[in-house]
Amino acid sequence: MEKLFEQLKDYLRMDSEIPFEEFLSYCQEVLDCFIKDYQEFDEDTLIKAKFIASIVNANAVARAKRKGNNTKKYKKIAEKMSFWAGALNYQLLEKGMTQQQIDAAEEELSASI
Repeated sequence: MEKLFEQLKDYLRMDSEIPFEEFLSYCQEVLDCFIKDYQEFDEDTLIKAKFIASIVNANAVARAKRKGNNTKKYKKIAEKMSFWAGALNYQLLEKGMTQQQIDAAEEELSASI
């Protein structure tokens, strides 16, 4: 998860948008990691995972609004990331965090980028 988080930080610092193929590849890596390992994530990892899912979701939604060849694919990515953001949020709540604590932790991550 740390590698994916560092990669996201690099993307967020860029001045230009990554091409669709790279975006899709990153999303697939993220989804594979979530599917394989999410039940073993501790709170810090869950926070980072939720942050990644939320950022990728927002980016996919923004890209889907533009008409183009990949609009449907962006919408599908947005749906998957939205699902995972919700599932990860639920896991954090189950571990005893409040929604305010989750939101504050995500804001802290965002400020650190």
